[in-house]
Amino acid sequence: MGLVKVHNLNDFDYSEKYNGQMIVIPAGEYIKMEYFEAEQFLAKKPPIWQDKSGGLDPRCLKHLKIDEDDKKLLYEEMHDNPSSESEKAYVCHACFKEFRTQKGLLKHIKNKHIHLMADKDAKDELLDDEDI
Repeated sequence: MGLVKVHNLNDFDYSEKYNGQMIVIPAGEYIKMEYFEAEQFLAKKPPIWQDKSGGLDPRCLKHLKIDEDDKKLLYEEMHDNPSSESEKAYVCHACFKEFRTQKGLLKHIKNKHIHLMADKDAKDELLDDEDI
């Protein structure tokens, strides 16, 4: 999919073995990972450590976050460039331009290719539709 930054917001370096690989993120720094891998990595619960007094050791806290700007860019990429055919469902047969909605396709046909329509009833129906 795409690379995102995974930030360590803790004051301590974070390290964890993940999918057979040791991941180390220095305190206040970030590493780059594939988005879905980063989501899975963040969802995995780390082991809990105790300090000498029996309290929670802050070094074991997984205080990590995926960069919000990277997530927004990926979201925009996915929606501006749909990858599956179901997202490109409406295609103009006259010029092969693709549309995300049926209404967008009909508006295009009405404005550009109405003269090519052979079915007179369908042509009149499209011309009479004021919503398009």
